[in-house]
Amino acid sequence: LNNKGDYRIAIHGQGTLDALMISQRILRKENFLIAFFNRGLLDLQVPFLSQKSYFCKSLEWSIYFCVLNYMFNHKFQIRPAFYLDPSALRRRFILCGVAHAMFLPFLAFFMTLHFLMQNVYDWKSTKQYMGPKEWSLTAKWTFREFNELPHFFERRLGPSYESAEEYL
Repeated sequence: LNNKGDYRIAIHGQGTLDALMISQRILRKENFLIAFFNRGLLDLQVPFLSQKSYFCKSLEWSIYFCVLNYMFNHKFQIRPAFYLDPSALRRRFILCGVAHAMFLPFLAFFMTLHFLMQNVYDWKSTKQYMGPKEWSLTAKWTFREFNELPHFFERRLGPSYESAEEYL
């Protein structure tokens, strides 16, 4: 830092910055998650239970923690250590699985309480309440476009909620 209070910003790469390049840098990890869903790289089926895919916020956090946060270096380039050391990825997945197993009772209690607090009033007032009308996380990640900023994505989803209310 300079004594004047001026700050320097390090921008890696060459060329001019435009809106697309900035959104690509901001959404680099989200773009990889979108690609995982579009290419079908994530096997989200629970073995022996059903053929239905299962994806929740804690699983999304685990993918960010285990894969996407370790994928890039400080210049947001893919680190060679990421793809040359698969045992480190395995250790991170095991660590995440152990953490999920330890916190499962607390998370289940909190999620049940949170769902009840959000939805009991609607059920009690209408008597025809069929649950929250929201997109699932799997549908959101599948429907989302590359380099689409979150506020544009929510604006694109907005009319679908209104149509769902009219339909029901």
